[in-house]
Amino acid sequence: MPQYNKGTSLDEQADGNEFPRAIIEEFDKSKNVLNSILTANQLKAWADHGFYIARHDSRSWEAATEFFKTSTKIVAICPGSNLINWAKVGSSICEQSPTLAIAYFKASFATIPNIETHRINDWAQMGRTLYNGTWKSSTLSAKFFEESPRIFAVLNFDQAQRLVDLLNIISRKSYTMATECLILSGSVFKKVGSSKDTFLGLAEDVANSTWREVKGLFEASAGSLSKLDSAQIPRFLNLTANLAKNKEQKVSSFIRDSMSAISQVDVSNHALIMTLSEVLLSESASNVGDFIKNTPIVLGKLTTNQFEEWFNEGLKVLKENDAAGSAYFKIESSWVEHIIDNLSSTLEFDKVKEISAMYCQALAGADIKVAPIENLVSKNIGWVSGEKATTEGKTIFLPPSINKYDNKYQNFAWFKVIATHQVAHLEFGSFDFIFDEPSTLFEDLRFKLLIQKEKSESESENNA
Repeated sequence: MPQYNKGTSLDEQADGNEFPRAIIEEFDKSKNVLNSILTANQLKAWADHGFYIARHDSRSWEAATEFFKTSTKIVAICPGSNLINWAKVGSSICEQSPTLAIAYFKASFATIPNIETHRINDWAQMGRTLYNGTWKSSTLSAKFFEESPRIFAVLNFDQAQRLVDLLNIISRKSYTMATECLILSGSVFKKVGSSKDTFLGLAEDVANSTWREVKGLFEASAGSLSKLDSAQIPRFLNLTANLAKNKEQKVSSFIRDSMSAISQVDVSNHALIMTLSEVLLSESASNVGDFIKNTPIVLGKLTTNQFEEWFNEGLKVLKENDAAGSAYFKIESSWVEHIIDNLSSTLEFDKVKEISAMYCQALAGADIKVAPIENLVSKNIGWVSGEKATTEGKTIFLPPSINKYDNKYQNFAWFKVIATHQVAHLEFGSFDFIFDEPSTLFEDLRFKLLIQKEKSESESENNA
């Protein structure tokens, strides 16, 4: 139990040259405020704790200054005996490390509203368990107090204790990594929403098995999980936890690759991807990552129903042959390309290029070429959107693919329609039209109409 100068008055404790002027000034300011709030005994106890901190050693002067400065704010949320308890906890921390005491005092005002006042000592004990007397552990412990407002804004007390236990596991291997994970924790737990316990369980498993992966888990989760439909995050974390137990893939890589793929897929399909991933997990955990990674490619060509058919075919292949199933979900086999092509209603330009060229030549009666519209865009020619057909006079440019209808026959017919329209421009001389030359087929009204338009615009401006 700390021994205070209980027999001396407040002014006597603050008198003399024992303490730096900054401490005395903060003490006087705070005393003037607290004098009308605390009882005489409470005010004396408060001062005793403050000067006990100051007398610990010269390194504790900053802690004492922070204590007196913070007290006037803390009393608003910890009145009366609660303030004295807060002060007592702070003086106890200072015995262990003045640096930790400073961090505790600075974090208190923003942290205590998120915890019950009778748990102040429990909160402080969390931070103290991270300290073992070394400067690295001091950095980690002080950072815990600094991050406490953000931690307790998203975690309950039991979850915060699990986080501290996790940090202790990591710190046995690397204090630096533990500190980095702590800094990321506030952002991570905001992203995981109601799945905090699931994430903590996943992090604990990773820390106990492949501890070097823990930082990657925190970084990937903080930076990527927001790409997934929030309602599916619990399922994804459970999926990740199961894969981590099977040690099929680095956890951080799985999260990053999966979120990169899922971000390219419409959010309405996120639940389906999770459902199919869970089915695949029960059959072959090693193929889940490749399945998710390739969903944008497959869904770019298939409807949702066709996607499920494609997946079910993959399961059949997998049950018959592991290697063939793995190649299927990696989109590396001729069979998977065949299945996608058969299921898809999308018709790609490359597959109709030759027949489209013959069709256009037959219509125009001339040597006409066809090319994907990207070639025209790259030349900055014409008025193209990247999806409509156009021409520059010698070549018909068609869309890279068409999925306007739900079958290939009708989509090919649409290729013919837009090609026919562009060939007509060539056949009937759309590109030979020159405004300044006189009309040869109709009464030449173009200049008359232009003059009338200019005159009308001029009159409108004058009337305005």
